[in-house]
Amino acid sequence: MTASPGPVPPESDPVPSSSETKQLAALLPRDHAVDVRLSIPVFGRRYYFVVLAGTELRSAARRARERTLHPLLTLGNVLFLGGVVAAIYAFSLVVLVVLNGMTAG
Repeated sequence: MTASPGPVPPESDPVPSSSETKQLAALLPRDHAVDVRLSIPVFGRRYYFVVLAGTELRSAARRARERTLHPLLTLGNVLFLGGVVAAIYAFSLVVLVVLNGMTAG
């Protein structure tokens, strides 16, 4: 990572030109193989859900740094995973009851 050249002079244009935009796009990561982004309304508030997957391009040092900044085992993650498991379990029970009712009839 290189150091920043310093503050932007006030006379410079803050909006990048088309050639600058192309140069910036070349520096950004490529598209993910899986890119799911949802915004879900719940009781008047909106919550977002993002799933990204693709080839790992980060260095080992960056992965270690991000692992300490964003640990996997948090209360929110545990509650979310518990909710997903409960929803899958409830859906499976409903399917089993419906299928059992269809075969018993």
